[in-house]
Amino acid sequence: MRQLCFLLGYTLFSPSIYAAPQYLVTELTPQNGFMESYASSINDKGQIAGNSSTYVSVQNQLYLKSQATIWSLNSKTTLDTPLKTVTLASSINDDGQVAGTTFHAPSRYGVPIPNTPHASNATLWDNGMTTTLASLGGTQSGVNNLNNSGQLVGWSQNGQSRQIATLWQNGNVTALSTPEQSISEAYAINNNGVIVGQIGGGGTFNVQAAAWNNNTLTYLNASGNSQAFDINDNNQIVGWSDATYSRQFATLWDNGVATELGTLGGYASFAYAINNHGAIVGSYISNDFGELAVLWEDGNPMKLQDLLVNQNGISLYTADDINNQGWIVANGMNSSGEFRSFLLMPVPEPSNIALLLTGLVTAVIALRKRLSHRL
Repeated sequence: MRQLCFLLGYTLFSPSIYAAPQYLVTELTPQNGFMESYASSINDKGQIAGNSSTYVSVQNQLYLKSQATIWSLNSKTTLDTPLKTVTLASSINDDGQVAGTTFHAPSRYGVPIPNTPHASNATLWDNGMTTTLASLGGTQSGVNNLNNSGQLVGWSQNGQSRQIATLWQNGNVTALSTPEQSISEAYAINNNGVIVGQIGGGGTFNVQAAAWNNNTLTYLNASGNSQAFDINDNNQIVGWSDATYSRQFATLWDNGVATELGTLGGYASFAYAINNHGAIVGSYISNDFGELAVLWEDGNPMKLQDLLVNQNGISLYTADDINNQGWIVANGMNSSGEFRSFLLMPVPEPSNIALLLTGLVTAVIALRKRLSHRL
């Protein structure tokens, strides 16, 4: 029996069997009447938040129409979108609460007109109810992320129209610590309540990755430009940095140490999300300035396009989120040239399954031989 256990263990856990992961891809189609889909977030139940959008021609001009949308494995749902508004869903937590932004603008035929003054509101959708969140005194605000405790982060204008990183919790709105004359934005909050984002402005074009813990501000990089887009429950942070003010590199900040993640030989790279196992997704810019989705595991960059079992002629441009099961949401083009979102689910490689079965058969034969010698 010990020999059987040994062989089973070797078969299941041998590093030679498990190489690069592979994924089965599913296209996330937009709601009826819309042309495109864009996915922003996936929770640990496999629910996905994003948008269905289309363009409407009015007097030979194109106007954007967009509605917040939730996809699950068997359905898709459009969230409440009042007439003459555009809604964008940016995040979904494990309780199915969805956060995003509602834009109110002058419109023609119910379609908001671009490049015109408008108001935007940070918005929470929860169990069929839509809640407009308070601002810091200005006319514009938006939510980028929420955690499983229902804390939301994003940005809001104050009474002087300055954009400030913002936290909403328990019905209260809080301006996060931001230096005078600077603007800021919060991109993510983990389940420990630690927030990451950026500080910018101050009369320059510089932007710096930042973290807030109990509203105490910490800069993540000592020099150059940087942005922090996500943080996991181990307080590992991802984004990009540019220490030489020339090229952006996907970056992992872990326990105060910044590590550049590489560009797959391209010009630049960006890390957008990290799960609790340390798997990171994002994109890189090739030398001909095309954008391609990328996965980093144990510091190794892999082009997601090459890991698909069923490519079906699609092109993946960005990978925007990854949950703790390793499910990834990405965006790109389908085989018909339509902009679409995609769900990538890890699957065992066919060769791995064959090796696993071979190992099991070998183990059974070895056990039978051993037992026959005892008789």
